[in-house]
Amino acid sequence: MQDKKTRGVIVVCFSLSFGVACLLFPGSLPPRAEAADPLGSTTRLATYDTATGDTFFALSLVPQVEVPAVRPCDVIVLFDTSASQTGAYRSESLEVLRAALGQLHEESRVRLYAIDLLPTPMNDALVGATDPAILKAIDLLSQRIPLGATDLAVGLREVIKAFPRRSPRPRRVIYIGDGISRANILQVEEFRELAEQIVTQRISISSFATGPQLDFQMLAALANHTGGMIYVDRPELSPQQAGTALAVASQQGVFWPVSNGLPKALKEVFPQRIPPLRTDRDSILIGKLQRGDGFTARLQVELDGRPTQLSWEIAPEKSNEAFNFLPQLVKEARASQGWSLPTAGSAGLREVARLISSSAQELIQFAQRAFKNGDLEGANTVADAVLRRDPGNPDAEAIKRVIQKKKREAAVPRTSRKKNPLRSGGSSNRPRR
Repeated sequence: MQDKKTRGVIVVCFSLSFGVACLLFPGSLPPRAEAADPLGSTTRLATYDTATGDTFFALSLVPQVEVPAVRPCDVIVLFDTSASQTGAYRSESLEVLRAALGQLHEESRVRLYAIDLLPTPMNDALVGATDPAILKAIDLLSQRIPLGATDLAVGLREVIKAFPRRSPRPRRVIYIGDGISRANILQVEEFRELAEQIVTQRISISSFATGPQLDFQMLAALANHTGGMIYVDRPELSPQQAGTALAVASQQGVFWPVSNGLPKALKEVFPQRIPPLRTDRDSILIGKLQRGDGFTARLQVELDGRPTQLSWEIAPEKSNEAFNFLPQLVKEARASQGWSLPTAGSAGLREVARLISSSAQELIQFAQRAFKNGDLEGANTVADAVLRRDPGNPDAEAIKRVIQKKKREAAVPRTSRKKNPLRSGGSSNRPRR
């Protein structure tokens, strides 16, 4: 039996990651999706001015309206049964599942799938959460042996087809697993195509991430673009709490943008397709800003199939050094039009900022080692790479200053250095002016 306290390794092997194929973070878990900072739970436009005169922004949007706390939904559960989901992970995931089903609205309907190489339905149709068919489905699921890898794309495509076409109920997916799709590592275009289908069908995906390794970015990107939430398995989060959070999140209202009324002052915006909004967390847009006074932002949205309009009065904040990661994040977002962004609320943005800062610090250490070993060109190249990712990084600028000083000293002939009485500590016979 694996001890839950030994968990906490996040592996980002999602192909949409920020220029990195695989990142490992032992002993470090991302914050809860509902946590505040760096923006918070209210509408806010944070900015960062670069030395070249560009202004980058992070816009936090929260609908300022009241909606029913929960609503009857059609819920499809994707329960990961791949080889990684064994022992304590499997036992706890089943507890989370039971807790989530127990907290659903009495009129919600559920269908349960096991997902690994292929999605396998455990019951034949959407039924009430307390229906005998669901109890039998959970029993069948608990007897299923965890084997093989997961093809998450196949599972999500099956979900799209499994929802009734003409049902007026909101469509929700609960995923329980590690998010790692080893059987089919999604590329940018495939993820974009799949996400667009999910958004068109108004399907919102919330996840409980658990396992010895987690693809947090995949699950966070899905939550970001579908108006869902993500909860990460941690010792202080009980299965009952996780299940309840999943049930509540899955039955919250999701506002689906249908037209863009953002002002022209936002010169460049990512994701280009504005993500859905919720009242229980903020939604994040990033990009470049034309400096000026405040403005009004308006969005035409749908809530439970009904059109409505949201609006905000927004004033840009002063440039904040805490957001110096934005130039790099915007640069990375351009390649995928923002589909790769795992910024599901402020907590997702904070995690991305941490990753960018961590990678910059690793490069600084590499540059310092290169400098100590006499590889000035190598150290300078790495320092330049850091400054492209993190303009104004003080450590990188310090390394470049020392390198320039070394190069100037090396350019002075040894003979002239020996004859210089000021350098040798002697006195100069030159008359004072």
